Amino acid sequence: LGAAGDFDAANEFGSYACRIIQEMGKPRSVGYVCIMMGYMLGQHDPDAAIDWYRRGLKVTELDDVNHGNLLGNLISTLLEAERLDEAENTIRQARRWAAGRSGQDLGTLNMMIPIGMGLIELRRRNWKAARTHFEDALAKSEGSKRHLVLVWVNIGKLMYREDNQKAAKEYLAMARDGYWELDMKLYSAYASIELAKAALREGEYEETTRMISAAEPLLEEKSALEKGWVSLIRGCLSRAHSRQGQAIEHGRRAVDIFQREEAERELALAALWLSDMYNEIGDPQQAAFMERRAFQIYEKRHW
Repeated sequence: LGAAGDFDAANEFGSYACRIIQEMGKPRSVGYVCIMMGYMLGQHDPDAAIDWYRRGLKVTELDDVNHGNLLGNLISTLLEAERLDEAENTIRQARRWAAGRSGQDLGTLNMMIPIGMGLIELRRRNWKAARTHFEDALAKSEGSKRHLVLVWVNIGKLMYREDNQKAAKEYLAMARDGYWELDMKLYSAYASIELAKAALREGEYEETTRMISAAEPLLEEKSALEKGWVSLIRGCLSRAHSRQGQAIEHGRRAVDIFQREEAERELALAALWLSDMYNEIGDPQQAAFMERRAFQIYEKRHW
């Protein structure tokens, strides 16, 4: 049913199966069903997936390895849903459950705990703490390939912020290739865009062009922010080749996308860049307008 896209029917059937199995006194099997249902619903309806994982946690026994799997999946889904406080509370719960247990019993949870904390600190813009958690996860290296590439891409982003472009490109290239091998082509495209940023900062314009040209056809309707970044990167490339008209066109497109998506940090960055472009072509009125637009955001957000 899930494979056919009939998620409501699949959800109803899963609930029925859980009731029957629970009446038979097999909580371990209920845990398996909850993991399966949560995984299936994760991309379609994260809130429903979270409910399934929590349902599983209520019925599985503490000495059941599925309890750890449910905790790990719940952490991942809460993070994807941007429910950071709940994710952090679940990580605390996972740490208590993991205490004193062997690596075999922990499965991927041993790696998911520091990954989860790294993602939380990343969203809170605590860069140093985020890097410490991701490096802790990398040292464990006991998770799935999917967990590993998630660590690579985030360490790559942090290396970019620290202006260590060599390391950034190494990690981001591993993430791009890893996602491709996992048949997660959209995420491979996202990693390619991050690679393009690092190449651009190094002045590698041909490499930058190659990265975004490879990524752009893989983007989906939901990839609005990434499309904004592609436009801004294309603007930078046009500027580097003294094509100011094209650069401004790409920059305005990026501003429009970030404005529509209410991505204020990206919008402020693009507006400042566009302000520089207008100054470059001798249009101080538009330059001042874009600069004012950026600083209004910075003042509002106290950045």
